[in-house]
Amino acid sequence: MTAALERAGTARASVPSAPPPDAALVTLLVLAACEPTNTPLRWLTDDSAARWWYQVALWTFALLVALADGRGLRAALRSPARWLLFTGVWMMAVSPFGLVPHLDLATAAGFTAYVLAGAAVVDGGGWPRLRAALFPASAVLLVVSALTELSGIGGSRWFGVFRDPNALAFGCVVAALCGIDRWMRGGRQGLLLAASALPILVLTDGRIAMAALAVGVAALLRPALPPAILPLALVAVCTGVVLLAANDSLGERASRSVSRSGESEEIRTLTGRTGIWEIALDEVRDRPVTGIGAGSTTEVYTVAEEQDRIGFVVTHGHDLWVQLALSGGVVAVLLVLLGSLEFAVRARIRPVRDRDALMLALFVHGITEDVMAEPRFTVIVAAAAFAATAPRRARLRQLRRRRSRTPSP
Repeated sequence: MTAALERAGTARASVPSAPPPDAALVTLLVLAACEPTNTPLRWLTDDSAARWWYQVALWTFALLVALADGRGLRAALRSPARWLLFTGVWMMAVSPFGLVPHLDLATAAGFTAYVLAGAAVVDGGGWPRLRAALFPASAVLLVVSALTELSGIGGSRWFGVFRDPNALAFGCVVAALCGIDRWMRGGRQGLLLAASALPILVLTDGRIAMAALAVGVAALLRPALPPAILPLALVAVCTGVVLLAANDSLGERASRSVSRSGESEEIRTLTGRTGIWEIALDEVRDRPVTGIGAGSTTEVYTVAEEQDRIGFVVTHGHDLWVQLALSGGVVAVLLVLLGSLEFAVRARIRPVRDRDALMLALFVHGITEDVMAEPRFTVIVAAAAFAATAPRRARLRQLRRRRSRTPSP
């Protein structure tokens, strides 16, 4: 243990300090995380008007950040970030065939704007620029969410400034990982942010977010841990799962102990998510190529609720890949899958500790949540992470072009 702490201290001392956070980027991340129909903002105007005014302002801001000097578009066209851009363009192209075409086009255009913004961040200052902005943005979101709940607005589970408690849960995961990474780089305030995020995460009761945080922390601390620790932990987890699956009575008791209602059926259906996925897959079978549209998910589940197929309000597909299939069909799924695989290969060659930890946590949380929409700033983070793995040759050619344009003194 002492040797591990010494290695962590060495890692902190050897990493240069981060650049100062960009105020415009921090603002963009905070705006992208919020929803105008949430409790704190619905007092301003009606839901529909708030949604449109908010989206118009946000798209304008994102495009201004992304297209400055044309850097965002060039970065988004490099692989693997280009696959996310192609996904947004595809969803915009097929929006006339969606259930609610105007809303589908608006949602797809917003997704594309976020991808451009994320790519521009990396091209304008590298991954450290996003790292520096995520820390204060996470702090702002946690403080505002806590104040919102403490004012008595929320219910039994904490929502904060989000429309879904699982969105706040993943915001806590991002904050905790940013805090731990800041501490490992020599910033003592990082531990304060991480410690503040944990109780809020517990109050959201986001089970998959807790698992995502565990995976992300393991990825962050892996260089400072003995090599055998993580394989042994993985073996222990797999052994426990096999034992629970093989022993019906033991699995039944474990399911009842961790479920919110005390019923094992809740765990077997993943709190109703299997029914949500069944409805989504029925829609995908009807429209396998185009999907139902990027903004029509609520419409599908509203009809399903009227038909008594589900008994609660659903706003998204509760799975990254299911939601992509709903929004853009199998084409959108394949595009994001290609980008993810290419990112994994390149990240393996050139690892970046916090970037890779965030992406691992994002994909784990995507098992039961639509991480591309809840919270929405994850699109910016994903695009920036993808763009940060672009080949170095492209970066060198771009640097030479910039230097050639600079007049000599």
